[in-house]
Amino acid sequence: MKRSRFGLFGSLIYRETDGRRNAAIAAALSRAVPNSLLPHGFSTAALSSFTNAALYCSNSSELSHLLDKAAAEGEQQHDMNTE
Repeated sequence: MKRSRFGLFGSLIYRETDGRRNAAIAAALSRAVPNSLLPHGFSTAALSSFTNAALYCSNSSELSHLLDKAAAEGEQQHDMNTE
């Protein structure tokens, strides 16, 4: 995810290449933001979780903080599942 005033340009807020960690973080975001703010038609769970979190936050700093918390929780969940 990137933040910007103009399109897709700006600082990188989140990047994860490991699909399992990404899924764990998406699940953590779903628990952190249970109320859906998404328009009808979102069908991909991970995309829905990240987009809903972005819509929930009022600015990029808040989103970054929420992603950090979800990443920490997702990392714990990922580590528990790999042991």
